[in-house]
Amino acid sequence: FLSPFAPMKKKISANKNSMRPFSSILVDGPERAAARAMLYPVGFTEADFKKPIIGIASTWSNVTPCNMHIDKLALEVASADLKQRKQTWKKPAPRYTRGVLAKYAAHVTSASQGAVTDADLKL
Repeated sequence: FLSPFAPMKKKISANKNSMRPFSSILVDGPERAAARAMLYPVGFTEADFKKPIIGIASTWSNVTPCNMHIDKLALEVASADLKQRKQTWKKPAPRYTRGVLAKYAAHVTSASQGAVTDADLKL
């Protein structure tokens, strides 16, 4: 058993010769199987792991004054653009139809509701 808190035996560094020097640190190799496993349920395919992974995060916070303006950036997207995106969006077919991931996908709710996974559970 390897604890995620155990010190790494080898130093991981960016592969400077790769088109994805930092993404490779995250998902390449057998020791990163768990990281890949977390990304399949959100729609990643095998081909996606060969591409650079770009993450966009909001650092908005109303606690620190230097970040208080960042939430307003989200409001800059035109409402017409959002409306068009909503109209053309199609729910993808379930990737998994059996097993734990299928159960999770069928029962999980929005994180805004606390990621409740037993909302329809009859006890």
